[in-house]
Amino acid sequence: MKRTWLLILPMAVLWAGCGGSSGSSPIPPPPPAAVTNATNASLETIDCKRELAYVPVVPSGTNDAQVAVLNLAVDPDTTNPLVKLIDLGHGGEARGSAIAAKQGLALIISGSVVANGFLDEINESDNSIVTGSPFSFPTGSRPLASDGIVFDPIHDSALVSMTSTPVTCPGGSGTACTGMATFELATNSFNPLMQFNTSVSNFGFDPHALISIGPSDPVDPIPYAMNVMANAACTLTDDSMTILNGDAEGAAGDPATGIWVIGNFMNVMTSVVNLWGASFSGTPPSCTLNESGTPSNSINFDTGADDFLPGVAINPVTHEAVLSGVLDNTIALLSLPKTRVKFISESDFSAVNSVLPLEPDGVQFQASILPYSVAIDTCHNRAYIVNSDETFMAEVDLEKLEKAPGAIGTALPAGNCAGTSTTLGCDNKNGVKFFPLPTSIGG
Repeated sequence: MKRTWLLILPMAVLWAGCGGSSGSSPIPPPPPAAVTNATNASLETIDCKRELAYVPVVPSGTNDAQVAVLNLAVDPDTTNPLVKLIDLGHGGEARGSAIAAKQGLALIISGSVVANGFLDEINESDNSIVTGSPFSFPTGSRPLASDGIVFDPIHDSALVSMTSTPVTCPGGSGTACTGMATFELATNSFNPLMQFNTSVSNFGFDPHALISIGPSDPVDPIPYAMNVMANAACTLTDDSMTILNGDAEGAAGDPATGIWVIGNFMNVMTSVVNLWGASFSGTPPSCTLNESGTPSNSINFDTGADDFLPGVAINPVTHEAVLSGVLDNTIALLSLPKTRVKFISESDFSAVNSVLPLEPDGVQFQASILPYSVAIDTCHNRAYIVNSDETFMAEVDLEKLEKAPGAIGTALPAGNCAGTSTTLGCDNKNGVKFFPLPTSIGG
């Protein structure tokens, strides 16, 4: 099986029915309010107004799950960016995070292989843990490294992917507790599970259309498509993705236009799917998400990068997607249509690509995968990518990447990041800045 050197995913196949209505289920038109937050699951999350990053880290000196809070407004060459290393007070490892900006909350999911997962809420005002946290996942479910969370600011809820733990899943099932569920902030509880067969590699969520796309290795090239309104797990069959068969991994959507970008683990091409006007049909588990018009309303686009680019995040303000590589320093910026289009073609897109410089410790940057770690600051048009060792988080100025991609790889100057013993500074003054994580700064 491919990628067994990265992560062993549950492979048993057992489908149990899930809720939903039969027949066509049209996608509702978007409400007037614009969505400006992340639409992809990621290890780290960014509150761009407070200029804070919440980054789950490997536990150090404890068996408890931990998350690092970084101040992104400081110059990491002169000021240690670590605000606080939060011990969540329970076992497991933090796997993903999201921001509920209106409520001033950071949401962190964590778990281990032997017990139910947890969702913790953190007050951003003082980084205290909200009374009542942690809130338990549905019985028998926990987040794997590939699972994640995306916040829905329209409905004040979060969508969370999860995987069965045979220890607590009824009947010891390896799949019956796998799927996605929404978490309601009003009640601090999960809705019933949208159950499917196998863990997702990563997922994206469009809160306007209430669609989630979740690629999964065992069912490639057909990704899962969640009808979140009907609480139903379905699938999307797309000709471009099927023909390419590129091992889809990352997924993110642009809520304003319905354009989705799918990153591939085994092909340099990036899949782009137009889901504006798409609709669900059928009854679970045989329901499908159908693209509008004559299939397929999609393309496979060549960004010009030399490496595969599975990690994806979209800035819904600028309508651009940033992509990250497979355990390396390759990045690309893909410009998307800024308005809705009936059908997409290659002429609707353009791209630039580049590489990140060596880290402040002199090591080549390797973007994290499983979990993927591409997050967007929509206020300042920046992308953040955590490395696979969780020692540094790279900040990329996306405007500079677009205008001068060749300068992005400019080497860091001699020096050291504040609070570290690195041999290089943190800022290359050409669009890339590195923020040390606790492993580097002795958190």
